[in-house]
Amino acid sequence: MSRRDILLVEDDQHVRRAMTRLLRREGRDVTACDSVDEAIHTLESDGSFDLAILDLEVADELGLDVADHLDEGTRIVFFTGSVDPSLLGRARARGAVVRKDRPEHILAELERLPRRA
Repeated sequence: MSRRDILLVEDDQHVRRAMTRLLRREGRDVTACDSVDEAIHTLESDGSFDLAILDLEVADELGLDVADHLDEGTRIVFFTGSVDPSLLGRARARGAVVRKDRPEHILAELERLPRRA
């Protein structure tokens, strides 16, 4: 299986498109999924990723469920508008949490990733 840059899981198509454009402008390979099921299928069939940017609440599912399928070395950023302290605590235990109203923090996470040739 090959390893690629970024898995993005976001159910809001406008946010997903905007984030995909932003990440690609930064020179990143992005695989964008609109559901937990699509993301899990992608992981099972297409390989692993350096970074996963996961909407914490994807429709009636949780981005935490995608995190359970990621390789151990994959860094995780939960991108959320949630204010549920229990859910945020569970997410923080697995990776960084970035508020949807602060997408510039995603760029800070990108700085930690090596550039692909």
